[in-house]
Amino acid sequence: RAGERAKKIGDPYMLGHANCSFARLRFLERRSPHEVRDLVRVVLGIPEAEVWHPQALLLVGYADSHDHPLDGHALDELVRVFRARTAELPLGTTYMGLILACACLQSRDVARASALIGELLAFARATGERAFEPALLRVRGEILEPTDPRGAADAYLEAIALATAKQSRAFRLRAANSLAVLWRSDDRRGEALAHVADALAPFTE
Repeated sequence: RAGERAKKIGDPYMLGHANCSFARLRFLERRSPHEVRDLVRVVLGIPEAEVWHPQALLLVGYADSHDHPLDGHALDELVRVFRARTAELPLGTTYMGLILACACLQSRDVARASALIGELLAFARATGERAFEPALLRVRGEILEPTDPRGAADAYLEAIALATAKQSRAFRLRAANSLAVLWRSDDRRGEALAHVADALAPFTE
């Protein structure tokens, strides 16, 4: 509805806002990266919506990383976009950084993704911008899984606890699902499934 209204009145700012908002939801829901890219490419085609271009470029990079790993130059450019945007407007740093970290991880640049997640968690705790903290912790768990399963489990459990406290149902469920996959062959599988059941409960009430 917001997108239709923006088109009708010809407001480039509102059209950029609507498309970026729809793309954000699809990114957070882990929907098709192609859906994300199609939405934000519209924004990049509107010069007057330039305030939304940094977010759109990061989301395009995230989507592209699912087609093929981004090389160092492409990731460097995404980092440049992220740094420029957050230097000008720090609000939203954790969300923008989450997009970038996911693109880095998808492109197998684990070191860059890990460093960025650490930086974003520190920023969240220092500034109080903590809405995306459970998602950042879940990505930290994904980074740790191949080399440090115990550390990954700790990250997922912290994400579950924090999301529960914040009543962030979707973030809680995603972290619980990640824990269940990690522990699927472990003697703590029952505990992980209990976390999933608890996380699902609010959706069925």
